Amino acid sequence: MKRAAYKVDVQILSRLPMHDYRDLASWLNLHFKMLPSMTPTRWNMIEPINRPFGEDTDWEEEMRLLFDPTLWPSFYWRRHKKTQSRGSFSRAIDNRTGQLLPTHSNESITSILSQTNMDELISYVKTSSVQFKADIAFIDVWNKNYYETVIKEIRVFQASEFFEDIYLTTHDLRHWLDDIYWGTVFGDAYVRLFGMDKILSAPVYKVEQLSDDTVYLQLTENITDSYEKFEEFQKIRQAVKNHLDPMAFYQKDKAYYPWGQGVFPDHELAKKTAGSVFHVPKFHLLSDSVLDWSKI
Repeated sequence: MKRAAYKVDVQILSRLPMHDYRDLASWLNLHFKMLPSMTPTRWNMIEPINRPFGEDTDWEEEMRLLFDPTLWPSFYWRRHKKTQSRGSFSRAIDNRTGQLLPTHSNESITSILSQTNMDELISYVKTSSVQFKADIAFIDVWNKNYYETVIKEIRVFQASEFFEDIYLTTHDLRHWLDDIYWGTVFGDAYVRLFGMDKILSAPVYKVEQLSDDTVYLQLTENITDSYEKFEEFQKIRQAVKNHLDPMAFYQKDKAYYPWGQGVFPDHELAKKTAGSVFHVPKFHLLSDSVLDWSKI
């Protein structure tokens, strides 16, 4: 596989619900400011993603007019030229129906590795994770070996075999954390779970404390190690998981089917089994905006 075929996957799971249009506008503005190489060419609140992107757009006003946490809860974007990329921002799901437990809001980004400015991307993920109170964020590269040996197996238990990307959901995180990633940000929930001292002493290439409750871990110097040195890289992943707490991470011999094995997901079973086997954090999700708009 040529290097150009490899894609960087990024996800940031925020404790903010993003039900306030100003929160979403603020997150969009940070993205556009810190990731100029990924300035969208098209965007929309729904498919198709066909609205031309205007660099002078007043995003707070645009979101005030368009954003609706019930009808239009997401923002989708694409960039068709270098750096080829796509992504989305999605608001949190609350528990009004009682069927699903509340979730994080999140941003996801996928870009062509050979075109991606990694320093720019890493800086953005770290800044965004602190400003928008992420519980967890990651940067990694999808590759066939990783999919066949790790992702594919986990997806069977999570009843999402059709989904091949590296991707986290709050619902799944209530049962286990799939893996440690090339670049991982641990926020409030995981700092409470593992302990700050344990995270700061992790056997990784780089550890950087970003705030009182946020830490960035980078397993190796180069993200290409994840596929160019696959077996060695997997050993590093395992060493870090063993150091932090192996029972917080997916293990095949201890895994179960959180959603059951029926045609439809069993939400009650998922609630009952959460935290029953693996060590998982209690997520302190926020119900209202806590951003200070006088300083933004």
